Amino acid sequence: MTISHTVMKRVHRIHTLRLLLSPLPTSVVLFAISLSVFGREVWVAHVLQNISAVHTPEGFLTFFVSAFLNTRVVVQVVTILMAGAGVWFACGIKRILTSNTLHFA
Repeated sequence: MTISHTVMKRVHRIHTLRLLLSPLPTSVVLFAISLSVFGREVWVAHVLQNISAVHTPEGFLTFFVSAFLNTRVVVQVVTILMAGAGVWFACGIKRILTSNTLHFA
């Protein structure tokens, strides 16, 4: 192996690592894992059944705040993680769209 081959191999590894650890893939993986845990911890059918009785915007807000505050800590943490991953994803999209050059892997 030549030295240039070794150096280029390392450069490609670093480039691949940067792509994998960039905000978009990381936020998607974090959101998917959080959603999986959320789906196991929350009985979604009951939530949908209970929310059908709410008809005003204030009622929706009250329902979701009450549901969030009266659930287990695991669900609260996962909900915050999902919201954070969504914000992180949106920031990554904004950064890509506002940059001068688009990079597609």
